[in-house]
Amino acid sequence: MTTESPRGPRRTFTDTALDVELAGIRTSLELGGLEWTPEAEEIARTVLAGGDGKPLLNAFLAKLKAENGID
Repeated sequence: MTTESPRGPRRTFTDTALDVELAGIRTSLELGGLEWTPEAEEIARTVLAGGDGKPLLNAFLAKLKAENGID
């Protein structure tokens, strides 16, 4: 069962606070062996702004699959 919960900005980020949040996400990805890409940053910024990152994530995954010949 999938449930959807509405997302909204929980707080307003200053430029510095946004940079700190993005740095934390980037560090977590890199420590996990994943690359910080422009797509990852776009998804993170969208989610932090209260948007839905799923369409961007799905498009990025489709691109990766196509590049690597994965169905």
